Amino acid sequence: MILIAITGGIGSGKSVVSEVLRLKGYKVLDSDIHARRIMDADAGIKARIAGEICCEAIVDGNIDRRRLAAAVFSDAGLLGRLNAIVHPAVVNSLAAETPGKDGLLFVETAIFYQSRLNRVADAEWRVESPMPMRVARVMRRSGLTAAEVAARIKSQVYALPVDEPRPPVSEIVNDECVSLLGQINALLEELKQGLTH
Repeated sequence: MILIAITGGIGSGKSVVSEVLRLKGYKVLDSDIHARRIMDADAGIKARIAGEICCEAIVDGNIDRRRLAAAVFSDAGLLGRLNAIVHPAVVNSLAAETPGKDGLLFVETAIFYQSRLNRVADAEWRVESPMPMRVARVMRRSGLTAAEVAARIKSQVYALPVDEPRPPVSEIVNDECVSLLGQINALLEELKQGLTH
């Protein structure tokens, strides 16, 4: 199996690239949805959330995401602890996933290095868009103001750790000028060529 991470900041167009790949028959996991499934199914994770983060976040054996969010988003230390509980489980679970078409598995993520997905990915497809375009896209879908979107984008800026593995990166420009489908097809062709050699 070849694991490829689809990365990029909010409003860059990761989800559009993911949807194109799905329509072409490829298997694409959304890391947020995947993480939620793992959290919901893993009693050990829920026990650690109750014991280490917020006991009120587990109600009748289920995660109350509103209470959990209220706890971790007001305390960076608790958010770090939650990530330390969930991210390794998500990364470890990928080894059990069956590959899709052409032996490929794509994972869409906004936190490639923070989640340590970089340690298991064979490549990164990074989606880039001009900042004004990103802000406008997020405003349209969320109802946030330009200042609120800019603050969210700023909060996503992350200094790359120097000691972490860095898989090969391919950039996809999503600026509504360069053909998105053309870029995706070219990258898929590169992968196929690599698989046959």
